[in-house]
Amino acid sequence: MPATYIPCMVKPARPRAFRGQLRMVRAILDCISPFPARKNLRKKVMRPGQSNVQGFTLGMTKKLNVHDKLVSSKYNKRFPELWLACQRLIETAVPNFKYNCIQVNKDQQTAAHVDAFNKGPSIIVGFGDYEGGGLIVRYRDASIQGDIHNSMLAFDGRVLHETEPFKGSPRYSLVFFTLALKHTLLDKQPSSPSGSSTKLGTCKRNSL
Repeated sequence: MPATYIPCMVKPARPRAFRGQLRMVRAILDCISPFPARKNLRKKVMRPGQSNVQGFTLGMTKKLNVHDKLVSSKYNKRFPELWLACQRLIETAVPNFKYNCIQVNKDQQTAAHVDAFNKGPSIIVGFGDYEGGGLIVRYRDASIQGDIHNSMLAFDGRVLHETEPFKGSPRYSLVFFTLALKHTLLDKQPSSPSGSSTKLGTCKRNSL
């Protein structure tokens, strides 16, 4: 596995199907009320003064107080239509992408954080009625910003990243990633793979 994965935009393999499936996911999410909110499990992504995070995980998750076991998320059964729609969404974009988790977020401007148990690249997509809200990946010598509104971006969750400010609501985001049993933290935050460049290229799908 390379030291880090260079952030890049993901061009869907089937653009028309991707857009249609994204509308389907949005329609399902709009019907979820109240939206699940957690107070204690995702403190690292909270901004100062924030009391909870609207979001949940589909796929696999870590069992509380058991560090060597992954279990199926309770939300797979609670929201089966969403679980299926999200799987179909990633299949239209990167058919062979490997993941075991999907983080679902609503109206969350995440604070700068690293995902210590991620393995391999993550893919994020944002959608909804908002402006701004891109992803910022912060290296030691440069910051790379990507517009994820109705677009997919691949990045390394072990590198410091956060959400830029946004206006409007709802702002949904989905993050597809592989959750590992042991932490995969980098020894130190790396320099930008492209030097001081902040320009995003397009991913080669066979590299994801």
